[in-house]
Amino acid sequence: VLCLNDRTCSIGGIELVIQGESRITWIANKLASYLRNPLREYVTRVIVTALTNNSGWLIDTLNKNLGNYWDLIMRTASLKLEDLPKLSRHHITQAESIDEREIELVWREKVPLGLNILTNDKSGLLKIVDFPRGTQARQVAQSKQLDPDIFKGSTIVGVNGRKYGIDDQPILFAALKDPARPKAIMFRLASQDNLQRLDLSSSKATTKCTNGSKVENENSTSIVKTVDIVDKVEIGIKFAKTQDGYAYAVSGFLRDSSGEVLASEKNGEVKFGDLLSHVNGTLVLRSNGDEKSNVLSLLGEVGGMRPLSLGFVKPYLQSVIIERNVGEEEVIGGPNELLLTEIKTGPNSKENKIVLKDFDQAEGVAEAGGIFIGDNLIFVNGIPVGAGCRLVKSDLHPNLSKSIHF
Repeated sequence: VLCLNDRTCSIGGIELVIQGESRITWIANKLASYLRNPLREYVTRVIVTALTNNSGWLIDTLNKNLGNYWDLIMRTASLKLEDLPKLSRHHITQAESIDEREIELVWREKVPLGLNILTNDKSGLLKIVDFPRGTQARQVAQSKQLDPDIFKGSTIVGVNGRKYGIDDQPILFAALKDPARPKAIMFRLASQDNLQRLDLSSSKATTKCTNGSKVENENSTSIVKTVDIVDKVEIGIKFAKTQDGYAYAVSGFLRDSSGEVLASEKNGEVKFGDLLSHVNGTLVLRSNGDEKSNVLSLLGEVGGMRPLSLGFVKPYLQSVIIERNVGEEEVIGGPNELLLTEIKTGPNSKENKIVLKDFDQAEGVAEAGGIFIGDNLIFVNGIPVGAGCRLVKSDLHPNLSKSIHF
């Protein structure tokens, strides 16, 4: 078998010639002639790095393909077995043990990685909270037929073939932020004990409040947060209809006559903007465009009953305000960061959808605000566009150019 003794690369010279007859071509060729030596050194470094990073694969491939032809190769090269140098002890290195808990995933799209990372873990290492839905991370895991949830609590140990220790975490974080693609990330899956110790936001938690309100977060498979009010206390929540009329959202919290905070606000589980989805187990969201019974009337009927069960879900509409500071020399973000496309709902239909196709190469407010590729643009400054026209039953359907103008 072949064994790797050493790796070297030497190049006598490099001649770079750019074809063309323009003045720019002449200048480029002049520069190439002056930079001949730096170019040669750069190519040499790249080749040595490639050999270093892929030597194991290269040797293994050569041994598999040449194993049946060594006799022919030796005769062709006029070599005898006794003429070859013998393998010395210092040539043998102990192979790194393979950790079956380590999994490598490769990101190829130039969009956010889509990782929820815990940066303040007691271990000092970068931990994965989860792969959020709608992100590239989840898609990459599923493309390898892996359940994205197995990466909860895992540790990021390497990027692009390099492993990082406890003292290299800032360098590891910088490597993750590097926008270059493809990017290979190595994860070490968490053991069950470590996963239980990690304080994940999706873990099940139940809180008993002194005022008789009990809040239960379902496990990560449920998107509904249930609030059970068991004592004779006021609900203390103000509701307002969402912009598309699909649901009622939490618009504020009430106080009692003495100004004290009521149950729903005190436990901190119900947030401003959360949508009321269930009342005593009854779904109160619109379904397929049909109006459900009036939510506020239903609350008026059963609101005084105890126990009272209210279900809440996170809002599905993301409102993004894009502003541009014209006083700064370098402008990042703004309306131009969004690359939109128009999709017709039918061959003869006037209705359309305006969908986010991609982000321009800028870390803008929309990308940082949790907007994902494939999301529908439905309102611009309150004006319905795309699928938003259908939600509010508008007869006007602005096309893509008009929406961008808005």
